[in-house]
Amino acid sequence: MKKAILGLLIILLLLAISELSLRVVLMVFHWTRGGLSPEKSITQNKLWQQQLFSSFLGVQQSDPYLLWNFKPHLNKHLFVTNSQGTLGPEYKTKKSPETFRILLLGDSSPVGLGLPDRSSAFGEQFQRLLSENFPNQKFELINAAVSGYTSAQGLLWLRKYGVKLRPDLVLIYFGNNDASYNGYMEDKELFSRPVWMANLQEFLSNFALYRTMRSILLPLKEKLLNASASQSKRLKVRVSAEDYYHNIEAIASLARQSGSRVMLMTVPVPSQWPPAIEFKPFVNLQTKAGQPVMAEESRNTLSQDMAYCLDWSDIKQKYPQIDYWTLNVLLQVYADTGNLDSSIQSYQQKLNVGKYGVVDLNNLAVLYWRKQNHFKSLQYITQALALDSTNAILHYNLGMISEKLGDSLSASGEFEKAKELDFYSLRNKKVYNDKLKLLAQQQKIPLVDLDSIFLVHDNEFLFIDHCHPKPEGHRLMAEALLEKFRQTGWMDALN
Repeated sequence: MKKAILGLLIILLLLAISELSLRVVLMVFHWTRGGLSPEKSITQNKLWQQQLFSSFLGVQQSDPYLLWNFKPHLNKHLFVTNSQGTLGPEYKTKKSPETFRILLLGDSSPVGLGLPDRSSAFGEQFQRLLSENFPNQKFELINAAVSGYTSAQGLLWLRKYGVKLRPDLVLIYFGNNDASYNGYMEDKELFSRPVWMANLQEFLSNFALYRTMRSILLPLKEKLLNASASQSKRLKVRVSAEDYYHNIEAIASLARQSGSRVMLMTVPVPSQWPPAIEFKPFVNLQTKAGQPVMAEESRNTLSQDMAYCLDWSDIKQKYPQIDYWTLNVLLQVYADTGNLDSSIQSYQQKLNVGKYGVVDLNNLAVLYWRKQNHFKSLQYITQALALDSTNAILHYNLGMISEKLGDSLSASGEFEKAKELDFYSLRNKKVYNDKLKLLAQQQKIPLVDLDSIFLVHDNEFLFIDHCHPKPEGHRLMAEALLEKFRQTGWMDALN
């Protein structure tokens, strides 16, 4: 027994000496923790959204479990956070018995991106409406929405932080980030570690010995896996429609098991937003090591010189509150200058010698559209679609041409196709909303069909950009939540 204890003490002493020696070496050579144990999965698989959102607008920070979250104690316009890093005022983990606690899980829409202030977001409006309509009840909102989050991150947040808050109602709003191309990995591949493993790794990373061993072993692992991985690389959405269904199902199940009520929301987006446009500026973004942040396929698609049938007066009418960033992006692709006739002649020469492609046919169609020769424009865009029927920009341009020809029904159909094919913008897809409706029906979960409500209220004029609602849109959302809350009879049960 004494020998075993002595042996254990010797091992601990050797580990302590190794740890101390490594710390001295690291201090002398100024090696950082990040330099010894880099998380290469994100950069190697070109997961540009994870790289963007981990430091989004300077208000978000890296997180070992969730990839990123909001910094605590922010006081920047919309981004007002508490010590827990959630939006809004401080709260106690254990709520008072007389309080009806609402937990809101979601992405940048419930964050309120693009709104003039925090109080205009639909979650905060919903809380106020409840207080006005049920004055004898105290309502508390914990807005745990985070810009860039998918349903996968929402599920992880609920597991780690949300369950212990014991909310009375959980509101769920995900989809825009789920249904978009990112890189060569889905979110679930990044979140394969269980909670205890993530916590253990976070603890061990404090030790130089662990960091050194990890820096030696990780490259060996990457070398072994790299050959097979590189052969199977293809662009993936962050969360597939099937996984989206299972993530939301798991969130609802976990919330219900904890005694919470659940309310789902379909996610509305504008159909007539120009596809594959708002992330063009990220094409040339590079890592600190000088590597492109985006995958080659994404860079090739977004850097194509594809012209758009943009009606500037129409853009300004639909999106008068468009943010400065997106406005500049639109201005980059909107060209209403130069000699249209000479440009048309240049493209016609390419066609005459047979040296043309989809981009040439599309751009020729746009030039004729600007000359208001819409029948000629239709001719060339149809030829382009015959070569590439899955190109979202071509369908968008055909929609704009059809509008000018007075065929609004065909135009609506083309805009819808463009939206469904546009995986380079953060816009939800019909299949994700359909999955949500199916889940609500199967599990008998109250659903607020915001997508249908927006369509009834002139959908295209309710957004600031590709997915973020205007203040009027948020007001509609809050009112719809209140109406559904009334229909459930939950308040009657409390009383």
